Amino acid sequence: MQRMSRSFRLAALGLVCVLSAGCSGKGQPTKKNFDKIAEGMSVPQVEELMGPAKTKLDQSHKVIKDKAVAGQPRLFRYVWEDGDLEYHVTFFSDRVTAKDFGPREEMRKKAAEGE
Repeated sequence: MQRMSRSFRLAALGLVCVLSAGCSGKGQPTKKNFDKIAEGMSVPQVEELMGPAKTKLDQSHKVIKDKAVAGQPRLFRYVWEDGDLEYHVTFFSDRVTAKDFGPREEMRKKAAEGE
């Protein structure tokens, strides 16, 4: 009986460790992590905070009038979702230039309007 009790305690301790690591928030799209994003951060730095983006929108056509040229700066909007919230981060030449968040419908309306 004592052996089973010890095994149960070890399993419970292991579960607590796994859950606390999963709830640390690192690599999760949360408001707390979003607030840590600063202008000039790289894509990998942002993804370390927010995890991989759900959507990556190439908006380079807004910068490049004719056609893409090798070495031309690129404009991307990365989108993360958390419940009914969306987090949008704009990267120009792989660096953060803008960010915004809000309810999904509001953010999609803003994106469609070209903000």
